[in-house]
Amino acid sequence: MIQSKSDYIMIYNTELMFYNHISAMLIIDALTGRIVDANPAAERFYGYSLDEFKSLNIDKINTLQQDELHMKMKSAILNEKNHFSFKHRLKDGTIKDVEVYASPVSNVLGNQFLLSIVREKLIFNSWESIANLDERFKVIDYLLNNRIGDFSIGSQSKIAEQTGLSVTRVGSFLKLLEEKDVIKRHGNGVYKLQI
Repeated sequence: MIQSKSDYIMIYNTELMFYNHISAMLIIDALTGRIVDANPAAERFYGYSLDEFKSLNIDKINTLQQDELHMKMKSAILNEKNHFSFKHRLKDGTIKDVEVYASPVSNVLGNQFLLSIVREKLIFNSWESIANLDERFKVIDYLLNNRIGDFSIGSQSKIAEQTGLSVTRVGSFLKLLEEKDVIKRHGNGVYKLQI
């Protein structure tokens, strides 16, 4: 129960944090799995409005089997485990890999809820993605180490020779770097780094 002005201020500040936080947050009824509240970041991430969220059960978002999901919720309620990796379904049907930090909370009536902070996992889809990243670093490293003043000098064939990549691969990475405004082409084989 709210007993003092400081209790009221604490509740008010907690609500402000919930609604203004940049991470997606859901408040889930610990017994039923019904979503009772969601912050604007969750609305943006999942694509549901607050009213739509309030009509959903967490099992409509979480792709785990219902019994397994309830076991995970129980371990969060008991504070046995609070960090989870899940696959969540967005409103448009897209499945996202997420990390969830779930903590038990209760209201003034003693009802138990889970406060879940949801973050999209940033993972590489395959070994090829990691290889692409390594190759991009090779091209950027070449450009950084072959500078005259603000400009990097090197034709695609020279960069390919020095990095061990194909000319086609180097060309596609240079184009990507231009599109991302990392470099700007100033003639054939002359690039200005924008970083």
